[in-house]
Amino acid sequence: VFLGPNQDVFPFWWSGQATDQGLNLSGLSDRSVDTALTQLRNATSSDALAAAQTQVSTLLTDSDAAAFLVRPVYNYLLSSDIQGIPDHLIIVEPSDRFADIANWYRKTTWKWK
Repeated sequence: VFLGPNQDVFPFWWSGQATDQGLNLSGLSDRSVDTALTQLRNATSSDALAAAQTQVSTLLTDSDAAAFLVRPVYNYLLSSDIQGIPDHLIIVEPSDRFADIANWYRKTTWKWK
């Protein structure tokens, strides 16, 4: 399961999804986690979003509801001739590495031939 770029983990940890039909496979049912997830979804500023993400992360780590084993990292080699590539790309799926390809370029000068 790929998470979108917004990394919405609500269905995976919310208590209402801890049933047979839900996505909360750990069975975690914790009101403080539910409250933090709701705050995360309803955040309206970058500061509130960062605080809610930290709170959710801390609560999940402290609850020992799951063992997080994998965090994919994509490394790609690029020629030093290619310019216009952002320093940090958000890659959710391997095809996302080309999401900004329209801004890539090689030559920066024009000259008459």
